[in-house]
Amino acid sequence: GRLLEVHPRARSSIDFCAGSGGKALALAAAGVAVECWDPRPGPLRELRKRAVRARVHNLLEVCPPDQMRPTSGFVVADAPCSNLGLLWRNPTVRWSLPATVDGLAVVAKQKEVLEAASAFVKPGGILAYATCSVLSAENRTVEPAGTGWEDVEARTLWPHEDACDGFFWRIW
Repeated sequence: GRLLEVHPRARSSIDFCAGSGGKALALAAAGVAVECWDPRPGPLRELRKRAVRARVHNLLEVCPPDQMRPTSGFVVADAPCSNLGLLWRNPTVRWSLPATVDGLAVVAKQKEVLEAASAFVKPGGILAYATCSVLSAENRTVEPAGTGWEDVEARTLWPHEDACDGFFWRIW
């Protein structure tokens, strides 16, 4: 819902690291055509099934970045993360965390994903970055390269305050 509030006139978008398609399906249900990509084939197979069940398969296209339209007015980069925001409902996440959070290797991957996604944003378009982490190292320090990106909004949802998974989004 919040993604459409940010860019209510979006008619097409790109969802980088779409996973099984929660955001992409919400956008498609609102009539937005979505090109989806994820480096993992399993979640993309699930996305295709979910799109058929939701009757929005005609609005979703799964394709690798080299086959996407060169620019879009709305690009979502839901980057891989530590999943620390899921601790409240999945306490076993803590056992998969690295010993030191400051040196998370995943931050380099997040920057890579955001950089790749930002290349598809047309001038004047919206770039949205999201993680299911509450760590500043994974969220507020990850920014698109280059100049001309204007912060629109950044928000962290906290399980103990917002009664949901920990989540972060930032919009340029």
